[in-house]
Amino acid sequence: MPTDGFLDTLLPLNAKHPKAPDAARDYFHGIPLGTTRKVMCAPLMTRVNGNQNRPTLIPGFKFVDSSNHPDAFSSAGKKIRPDLLMHPTDVETGGPMQFDKTEMVIELKARNTCDGFPDPKGGTTNMQPRWLHANTGHVALSSTVGGNGARFIRHGRSAIVSRSFNYKEEPKTLVNFFWRCAHAQDGVRGIDNTLRLATQAEQSMTRDLLETRKPDVERSLIVLQVPSTHGTPAPAGSPTEWREFIAWGSVANAYSLTGRATRAWPIVDVKTKRVMPSKDS
Repeated sequence: MPTDGFLDTLLPLNAKHPKAPDAARDYFHGIPLGTTRKVMCAPLMTRVNGNQNRPTLIPGFKFVDSSNHPDAFSSAGKKIRPDLLMHPTDVETGGPMQFDKTEMVIELKARNTCDGFPDPKGGTTNMQPRWLHANTGHVALSSTVGGNGARFIRHGRSAIVSRSFNYKEEPKTLVNFFWRCAHAQDGVRGIDNTLRLATQAEQSMTRDLLETRKPDVERSLIVLQVPSTHGTPAPAGSPTEWREFIAWGSVANAYSLTGRATRAWPIVDVKTKRVMPSKDS
């Protein structure tokens, strides 16, 4: 997909939002080529996060180097280490990486290519199911950077991939991607606004009720909001009544993008405290 089409279709910028900062033609020239991915992390983070000499390209967010810090809740043998993760600025990032609070990923390639698919480590494609399992997102945005090239990817049940482009010769394209991600509505970045984290009281109740059904890999307890019309459609214009259910984790996770949507969850009705099964689809 052409990069302009990717940005305009999947990351539209509202007219009320400020324009992205101007990027000098050599904005990304300091990122080394033909080195390890680790060496590439710091220069790219500096240019995106900003400092006293550069404005941030992602206001309200920050990138952190997660290349040596697997997710604390990853299952055995599934310790994925993405290179750079984007979190809201108020997220504490001093410890292990946190997939459940990640809103965008940059995967770096030491070789002179930005094609993430024939990756011998399977980094890009193996990462997405675990990321989506952790943050309950319905889509995920990432960028692959390698050599002088970059491309954008929107992951879901299928992937939409932009054409590769020379980000050192076309820095504005990469700048616009970061800027639009930071200014996009939550749903555009894949966040499901019908979910929220459980309160401390809700967590305590749910852990007691689901003790025999707890997931083998620890996850955050989330509250699902479901419109309730008592079996009949709500009249047009009437306020929606919501029911809330708490989920701790699915019974089993399928580590593939194509099969990830069919999962069984034990859930707790917040109002009645009743435990019941649920199918996520």
